[in-house]
Amino acid sequence: MTGHTRMSPLTALFIGIFGVGAVGIVSATLIVFAGMLIIGDKAGDLVRFADGTITTTLDRLPGLIESLPESLGDILNDGRAPEYSDNLDVQVAFAADEWSRGIRPVMTITNRGEEVV
Repeated sequence: MTGHTRMSPLTALFIGIFGVGAVGIVSATLIVFAGMLIIGDKAGDLVRFADGTITTTLDRLPGLIESLPESLGDILNDGRAPEYSDNLDVQVAFAADEWSRGIRPVMTITNRGEEVV
């Protein structure tokens, strides 16, 4: 009959470390799954809220644009006119920048037409 041998301290250390690690992994997995269930339940509510908010905002948007100052309303009603680009001169140069002790681009746009750009 053989007697029961005692566990070495190194074996006990490994069993303890891996036991704590296994419990940590299982706990983290359960927390992640619970979080995913909560997020899944709330995602539908969030989508319905966003849809209602966007729909309400879009319904009131024309009135909001009309109530803005003229300069801001013009920005929102911007129209593109590529044919007008012949009336614009664009020059780009690099100038010394004392603040950063480097160079910075400087853009000069000259409007030779009658429209405001």
